[in-house]
Amino acid sequence: MSGPGALLGRSCVALTAALLGSTLLAGCPDDPPGAPPDRDAGGGGPDANDPFLDSDGDGLCNDTEHTRGTDPFAPDTDADGYSDWVEVVFGFDALLPASPDREAVFTLTESEAAETIVPVVVLVRGRGEDYSGALEALDGRDPLGITARDFHTGSVALYANPPENVAAVEPEAERFRIVVGLTELHYEARFAFGDNLVRRCLRAYPFRYAIKRSDGRIVSSLRKLLVIVPEGGSVARSEWCAPDPPCR
Repeated sequence: MSGPGALLGRSCVALTAALLGSTLLAGCPDDPPGAPPDRDAGGGGPDANDPFLDSDGDGLCNDTEHTRGTDPFAPDTDADGYSDWVEVVFGFDALLPASPDREAVFTLTESEAAETIVPVVVLVRGRGEDYSGALEALDGRDPLGITARDFHTGSVALYANPPENVAAVEPEAERFRIVVGLTELHYEARFAFGDNLVRRCLRAYPFRYAIKRSDGRIVSSLRKLLVIVPEGGSVARSEWCAPDPPCR
């Protein structure tokens, strides 16, 4: 075969050498297409736009951490022992080491015989009403559905100060009868680990202890946090249980 068809049939390199000596031209018609550019180049990686990216594995998405001002690469931004997830989810300040208030945090060791007592004191000005207490377990965001109620073994009314301002104390009913004047009412909530599942990681369960007057008005609702600590561990040294994915 001769003529233009033969020239087009030759390899690009051979044709170029014949016409221009040693010069090699780019972009010949028979060249295979070049490899496509790396689609991740300059794009921040395949997860850059993933709304559920959680770089530090603390349970908070990077987007959430940026919004909250916490560090997406540190599970405990303020280094207070409480993970960013725990502080954000339960309404504390993840940028303030003094939050949560340590007086509102109570620990319970992950051991069958472990117990802890949470004192509750409220100041009232009585006019002959009764005052009753009751524990309310809040959502612990636990994958097994566990709340503070699973560890609660009971609450009691203890005593009033001054005692003469109260007609009667009904411990098991968590009630003070016919309270008059400025009076401190002392209650306690009791918790035990018992036969709950041992998980060997920190986890937190919020609860409230509410004081209601006999006319139905809630005069105090004290929010507290029960932290389960692995046996031999502490809030400062132990790891927090990993929240269920996806991050929030």
